[in-house]
Amino acid sequence: MKHTIIIFMMAALMASSCSNYFDNPPTYAIAAEKITKESFPVLRIGLYDGIQNNWPLFWLTEDNSADNLVWRTSYWQHGEIDNNRITLNNSYPNNFWSYMYRSIVACNKFIKALEQESDKNASIGGLTVNQYLADAKAIRAYVYYHGIKLWGDMPYVDEKTTEDEARNIKRTPVNQIIPKMIEDLKFAQQNGRPYKVTGPKYLSQEAATALLARVYLYSGDLANAGIEAEKMIKSSDVAITNDYVGIWKGTNNKELIFYITASALDQNSHGFYMRATNNSGRFELPVDETLVADFAKEPTDTRSVVITRSNLVSPFAYQSVKYNNADQSDIWPVVRIAEMYLISAEVNGYPNGLSRINEVRVKRGVPELTIATITTEKEFYTAILRERRLEFCFEGHRFTDLKRMCRKYNINVTQYLPNISGIDDTNLWYPVPIEQIRLNPNLIQNPGY
Repeated sequence: MKHTIIIFMMAALMASSCSNYFDNPPTYAIAAEKITKESFPVLRIGLYDGIQNNWPLFWLTEDNSADNLVWRTSYWQHGEIDNNRITLNNSYPNNFWSYMYRSIVACNKFIKALEQESDKNASIGGLTVNQYLADAKAIRAYVYYHGIKLWGDMPYVDEKTTEDEARNIKRTPVNQIIPKMIEDLKFAQQNGRPYKVTGPKYLSQEAATALLARVYLYSGDLANAGIEAEKMIKSSDVAITNDYVGIWKGTNNKELIFYITASALDQNSHGFYMRATNNSGRFELPVDETLVADFAKEPTDTRSVVITRSNLVSPFAYQSVKYNNADQSDIWPVVRIAEMYLISAEVNGYPNGLSRINEVRVKRGVPELTIATITTEKEFYTAILRERRLEFCFEGHRFTDLKRMCRKYNINVTQYLPNISGIDDTNLWYPVPIEQIRLNPNLIQNPGY
């Protein structure tokens, strides 16, 4: 019954964005002024539900765009994404865009309603108004991060955006969106609930800190990325362990800072698309065999257990079993402590950063890197790029990692993405949905489309 209520409330809250926030001027089926205090707890859970339902393929699109997954059969849209040749009639970018703005508009309405409360420390349903705001703002920042890393400039809308502004909105430059994301995450860092209360199932002050480190890194602000990453490394609440498998089996939450949970009722399908047909899967997206070869270079790497043989032959001989629940109740890891170590390594540079990489590697059963094996800065950053691939395969990082790090450290991206001509190839960005441009000509298409 509770699940039904959440669905009803969120459907009403987001009714103005049934297809997309920018399809038509929003009607605000539930105006922020009409949201009652009694609905705050339900609407808050609904925001989490909004970044869970329909998102599995959105989560996996980075691994499909990069060199971790390949397309096998059925949906041709995956094939275009795999080949970095997305056409304008590919429905997936449109769907991903819609998922984002549905979540954003829900966050905005909730934030607007919460801001109308005069006492931000008042407790309503067990949380203060500021704690509700912290969740909503952190989720909004998380969603915008997904957008800018695939499309670049995005139309930025918040609780202050009017209907008239939304009708003809232009794409906001990334360097103007990132400060707004940082502002939201800093609010959550200061006003959210502590990890000791939330655990990894909900956004905490610590989760906001970790996401801040990620956003700072993406923006090129290494100094602040390092500061936030080190805060998490020093935290007693999370730690790197030897139990990598336990992260995915539900027995090791110590490494998880924040994850999106699911039940069998939710039917999160990210594992379903990667598992073989004889393993309760669709096997739409097998493992790229270059990833298998990368793991094979160090046979003691415990992370390799998330890849097993399939019932097919090359080039579809391997499946991901990182999300292996047949009832599709797998979690989605938004941020883990290992990421903070690798951010710190990158920030510290060569050779000082080797120690942070090695803290991860030792826990994963592989030898430490040394100045004898890594002799140049370029080798060092290439090693981080590889370590991130092995640590976070099938977690939605790889495409952005390749674009960011290959550009910043002058690494040849074509060795990983053979269909890309170079780091300035326009196919490294997704197309703005063509129907959105028809509705609003101010939404300029990405170059090359």
